[in-house]
Amino acid sequence: MPPKANIEVTEVKQNDLNPYGAFINVSIPAAVLSLDVPARPPTASGAPAKVKTPPGKTAQEVPPPPPHEPDAPPPPQTHFSLAYSTVLAPVEGDATVPAPKEVGDKTLTNLCYNYHFEKGFRFDATLTAAELLINTKVVIQLHDTASNGVLAAVTLDMLPFARGKQVYELTDIQLTPESRPEGSVKLLSGSIQSLKVYTTYREAPHAPSPSNEGEVKTPEVKPPDAPTPAVPSEEQLVEPQPYRFVSEEDVADGCNVVELGLPSIAPIPPTLQAALDLVRGKDGLQGKINFQLAVALPAPCPTLKVQGQLSKDGTIVFDAPKRFILSADAAEKLRTQLEAGQPLAIEVARYVTNEAFVDNAWEAYHGMSWVSESSTQGLLVDGTVEVAEDALPLVAWAAGVADKVEGSQLLGSGCLPAYAAPAKGKPVEPEVLPGTSAWQLCGAAVQNFSIKLCDPIVPIWSPPSEPERKLTDLVPTRDLHPAPPPPTASDDFQKQVDISLSQLVDTYLDHKSVSDQNTPAADPAMPVAQRHRELIFQLNHSGAYTALREGLKAPLLRVVKEELGASGAMSKREMEPLYGKLYKRLMNLVHIQLARVKDGTLKPVHAVVPSYEESSHLLGLATQYEESGLWLASNDSNMDHQRGQNLLHRAENLHQRRLLDSDNEHVWYDHATFSMRLGHLDSALSSARKCLEINPAHPGALLLTAAVTLTQAVRQLAVRDTEVAGVVQSSEISSLMETACVAGHALVVVSGNEQGIPWAFLAILYSKEPSLPGPNRHNQPWSRCRQQLSLLERRALAAQQPPAEANAFFQLRNIMLTMHLPELADLAEVAMPLLQRSYKGLQCLALDVASLQRVLIPGGPADQSGTVADGIMKKLKEAGLLARRCARQAEAAHAAATSMAQSSAAAAAAAATEEAGDLAAEPSGIPEEGVSASTSLLLQVVLMQAEISWRLGLTDAAILIYQKAVNLADSISYTPTKVHLKIAEAFMRVSQPQCAIDSLLKVAESSQPASSENHSSSPLLWLLVGRAYMQIGQMENADMALSQSNLLDPELPEPWGLLALISVRVQRWSDASKALSQGKRVGLQEAEVLALVAAEYEVAGRWEQASEVLAWAVKCQAQPRFEDLYRLIQAHVRLYNAKEARRYLDMASSTIIPSTLQEGDTMGEEQAMHLAALNELALRIEALPVNEH
Repeated sequence: MPPKANIEVTEVKQNDLNPYGAFINVSIPAAVLSLDVPARPPTASGAPAKVKTPPGKTAQEVPPPPPHEPDAPPPPQTHFSLAYSTVLAPVEGDATVPAPKEVGDKTLTNLCYNYHFEKGFRFDATLTAAELLINTKVVIQLHDTASNGVLAAVTLDMLPFARGKQVYELTDIQLTPESRPEGSVKLLSGSIQSLKVYTTYREAPHAPSPSNEGEVKTPEVKPPDAPTPAVPSEEQLVEPQPYRFVSEEDVADGCNVVELGLPSIAPIPPTLQAALDLVRGKDGLQGKINFQLAVALPAPCPTLKVQGQLSKDGTIVFDAPKRFILSADAAEKLRTQLEAGQPLAIEVARYVTNEAFVDNAWEAYHGMSWVSESSTQGLLVDGTVEVAEDALPLVAWAAGVADKVEGSQLLGSGCLPAYAAPAKGKPVEPEVLPGTSAWQLCGAAVQNFSIKLCDPIVPIWSPPSEPERKLTDLVPTRDLHPAPPPPTASDDFQKQVDISLSQLVDTYLDHKSVSDQNTPAADPAMPVAQRHRELIFQLNHSGAYTALREGLKAPLLRVVKEELGASGAMSKREMEPLYGKLYKRLMNLVHIQLARVKDGTLKPVHAVVPSYEESSHLLGLATQYEESGLWLASNDSNMDHQRGQNLLHRAENLHQRRLLDSDNEHVWYDHATFSMRLGHLDSALSSARKCLEINPAHPGALLLTAAVTLTQAVRQLAVRDTEVAGVVQSSEISSLMETACVAGHALVVVSGNEQGIPWAFLAILYSKEPSLPGPNRHNQPWSRCRQQLSLLERRALAAQQPPAEANAFFQLRNIMLTMHLPELADLAEVAMPLLQRSYKGLQCLALDVASLQRVLIPGGPADQSGTVADGIMKKLKEAGLLARRCARQAEAAHAAATSMAQSSAAAAAAAATEEAGDLAAEPSGIPEEGVSASTSLLLQVVLMQAEISWRLGLTDAAILIYQKAVNLADSISYTPTKVHLKIAEAFMRVSQPQCAIDSLLKVAESSQPASSENHSSSPLLWLLVGRAYMQIGQMENADMALSQSNLLDPELPEPWGLLALISVRVQRWSDASKALSQGKRVGLQEAEVLALVAAEYEVAGRWEQASEVLAWAVKCQAQPRFEDLYRLIQAHVRLYNAKEARRYLDMASSTIIPSTLQEGDTMGEEQAMHLAALNELALRIEALPVNEH
């Protein structure tokens, strides 16, 4: 008899017949298989053997095999199944025969089976179900239909469905053959060309829509004798719709998946095995001992918990890696905890399951360990997704928590359940002393611990896409040579002479008109000398002479510096040798101008007052320079600090240009606020008073005057209380207080009694100095202000304003923070009621972040002690956490405002309560101005986040946040230029100049000339483009971009220096000389650029030009660098200029050997090397021939 077929019997399980809910579907069109089929002898009748019918199929459902040759085994039927549960039966596919092969091909290799497998299984449509799904083992099995034996299996990962996917595909899946008994069908090789997994949802009649919240409902298995409910036919069911367990928006907001690895514990306590044997009993089935390991994460994060048991090799092994879904809020809380430096705690506990025994050593087995801070902080590095630790020692829970103050606040009693002991039972361990740890006594440690995230907490930034248009499309083609020579010092002096002549003529005509009116019979033959004497008297009497002299002072000083090569700070004796030369030069210039005026070829001109359009343009440029200047000036780099100071100086010059319109109150107020932001209180006060001279009722100038004078008084009071008596005069403080009081009362009169801010200011003023006269002589000043403020607050509350915003002290505090006056902001906060003082709305949070953020702005790159540096870093981290909280609330408010704009008022209120989250308890969670206002506020907060990340050195994170700010600003059709400039600066800092170019050119390409802010008209934008092109060596493009920046603002110094550097590198010596001349005229002070220009001159052997530029670079430095001085001495040696070489040699020696060096002190190695080099140069100088050059 032939051997019987080896038929494998599989346990029959129930099927899930529920047609409603979420379904995970698998589609397999076809597969190519190579099989090993044993020969099957024919039957006695000569017919082929009958095909076995697989379980669950009828004979009619199994198609007949294809015809075959008598001497070749027939190709077997195969089918796929989908296994996903230990309770429910796998989902079977149809038995399939391979497609016919070519005639004559009798092999069983590369058989193509067209399965058209399209099956799925049901799951609940909840977020908790999604977490269960990604931990479920879903297996596709290939079966031999005759025996139902498994030929191969493929495990599918369901993780993409927790990452916002609705469908994902796999291609070219190679099948690994399973071991099979002898005499059965075997798979030699095979592949699935395409496999698709997708999710759908079919709603039950009268059922609610799917929700991503709730508990998983495990499919109910009914007993065999239970009646089976009627299943609707396919025609009666509606078509399922695509479904996502997690939306793409949630993933974009930061939803993540965390995976706890496969940890173990070794070695184990010596009494553990005996306790396990005791609990199991003789038959090994009476009880068991389980272990649990958990990682505590901040709420609302889930607790990462796994089960474990004792293995045969003497270690405690926990479950396979388990995944947990983190919502966007949970992921944000985890990041906040890591940024705050709080550790991750691991908790371990033992649980005895046997009613006859009591675990008397549960506390001894309740242990913990801490993941090292270096590992957890590694997750904050951009692109890092995993933290792994080995051999984390376990200690007692109570001792471990006590060692970490932060941990005790975070963990409390732990996240694992406490052991519930039975009422009666025997102890499983010998007597255990209280406070001992079984883990610690045996040196147990958690091995192979790892936590892995799907997405990094700090993502990797990607460079921007290339712009569609190139630089030549954006910048008009023109001659790259600089424009005609710029005006020289002589030209400026002659221009000022013209202005002085005009003023002189005006004074003369005014005097002549008055004289003619007073003397009707004026003598036309009055001597000329007498008229001159009267004119001179009038000039001196009216002060016009002083004005003329002051006007000529500045251009005269420039002539001294540029044409005579002398300093403007010389003594009288140093100036005497140059006096004759200067007098001759100036008189010659004056006579030339007088001759031109007399001939009529040149008419006297007056100073040109900028028009309204030009003034607005100047204000826009000044704002750009101010923002970039403050940002650069606070960086650690000396070069960036100098660039920032140059931009701030240029912003001051632009404001001074606007002040030519001296009768315009707005230009004075703009200059006052500019000075406030720079911390120049005296200048701000002076400009505010000029504004009040024009308009005494200007409320902004009144508040600024009052606030500045009160701040000065408060600071002097602090000095008086801390310094020696007599340093600060009380009369000066009283004068400042009175000025603030007068300005405050004027503000009350101008604003009216219904405005609370003036009254709040007077209240804090009187709280600081009660002796001042009050607004009402019959009442105490403080009580009078408080009465008025209480009245206004009651009215605001009746109008349903938020409680904190109805308080005038709250509003005044925010205004003082925007004016950078923290002393008055603190006074206003102290005056607020305690309940309202703890209120933190979005605007208030943003201002708090701004005030903390300014801790680095005044200092710049200065050497600071470690204590000061640590304090600044602590404040910055505090500001970072505050900014992140503010950003989350602003995003929630923005979402709520968007919902309000798209729905009715009632629906919007419900959406705001749901979406705003922690803002729901805050009165001002939703800006009343709508979507645009909420977007603007969110943009402000995001920019602060980027700024703080930059200051903390997190450059990549700053770039990501700046890019988010650009996208956010585009949504309201307004993108500040400063955002793009800071992104470009960030790219330059991480050595990505091409990314900076692409980003800026794309911005310039998208600019609209008629828009409120045309990016392509920003000189700083083209300046950065030029610097980036220089960094990658494209000098021609750099020249074009810098020329465009120069065209937009010829007075900006930095482009002139870079244009000179480009010119010397391409050996355009004449252009370099002109660019340097213009740079000197506009105040170029960048020593690094000048040193590079001098180096190119040195390479070309142009030592005279090199010495001039190096001398310029040395003058620009408060503390000249030794390298520049050394090169300058070498240049003078090559020019045989011994006198200048000795002068700079002495200067270099003073920088190496400071005056504080005491006799007997030793110099450093670098100082010794520099001194040796100078000694060598000194010998060369002594050998130079005498040269009076």
